[in-house]
Amino acid sequence: MFAVGVGRGINDKELLRIAGDYSRINHVDSFDNLKSIVQRLAVQTCVEECQTPSLELGIVLDSSSSIWVEDFKKSIKFLQTFLQQLVIDKDSVRVAIIPYSNEVHTKNSFNLNTYTTKKDVLNAIGKISHEQGNATYTNKGIKYMRERQLSNAVVRPGVTRIGLVITDGESHELEKNKHLVYSAQFRMSDEFFGIAKGQKNQTDIYFVFSPSYLGYEITLWTKELISSIISMDVNKVMKCGLLSDPCPSNVRFKLESYSTAKEITKELNPYLLSYRCQLADSGYTVQRGARPNARKVAVLVVESVKSAELVSNQVKNLQNKGITVFIADPTKSGAEIKGVTTLKGGSEEQATELIQNLLQ
Repeated sequence: MFAVGVGRGINDKELLRIAGDYSRINHVDSFDNLKSIVQRLAVQTCVEECQTPSLELGIVLDSSSSIWVEDFKKSIKFLQTFLQQLVIDKDSVRVAIIPYSNEVHTKNSFNLNTYTTKKDVLNAIGKISHEQGNATYTNKGIKYMRERQLSNAVVRPGVTRIGLVITDGESHELEKNKHLVYSAQFRMSDEFFGIAKGQKNQTDIYFVFSPSYLGYEITLWTKELISSIISMDVNKVMKCGLLSDPCPSNVRFKLESYSTAKEITKELNPYLLSYRCQLADSGYTVQRGARPNARKVAVLVVESVKSAELVSNQVKNLQNKGITVFIADPTKSGAEIKGVTTLKGGSEEQATELIQNLLQ
């Protein structure tokens, strides 16, 4: 992902979140100076001496009211000058664009397969009108690009994807923007987002949870979390395993066996902890499909502070055996274990936070 910030109202931290690296940020003082970065951006996006001539380019263009009409025209001119340098056709570079402000403006957008010649793309860019929306929701533009214009369903297999965001100000939904950007970074391009194929980024990851203990709703939430994480692994660098008890659980006792919550919890505890011990002892073995050079990761679903305390010793055991542990907190209980990252937010936000940590 590349970011172009224009003017003095730019949030530098947000540009970094968008681009993922300072080397992919371009910041100019005014729309008049956009022309000064055309050549630099051309080199950055590998259009002059690119090893692979094929490219899928998605552009997210700020069309909010803070941009004057004349300045918006300058951003259009900048895009046309930049795109003039690309070999645009159905087999080389394909271009999509989505203008946004308080919402995405699909009437001014076009997709990768809409135009197949440079002339048609440049003409379509020139016809984009300034919508002057009253807010800057960059997250909505990135979400549309990621899910519609540069999704796995529409891009060519094996072709690099690049996102280019042009904005003059701070997004009104910073936290949503942050999570969507990290998700987009992981899904889009192995070349530009540091997700190299091969052994360097291999990760063997176990998801550990107890449906009988968590209940139906949290188990469904856990399923959404796992699905989100797996869907982001476009380069197939992760091997995923699951450790869970049966539901209904095999833990059985008669109605008259126990009379207090403390007694019942004491009976349940060995069953709740046993599969975590199993993970530490034999989860990451060749017999179970683990790879010798892969990073070992465990995601424990913990729904309360009390549950976190319950598994803290087992977590230390996992860490001592070289396993990186994350806590997924579906109920936002504030569960924490010293030395362990607790993921925050909804299922998709926690998935993208996990991916962010794995990228570091």
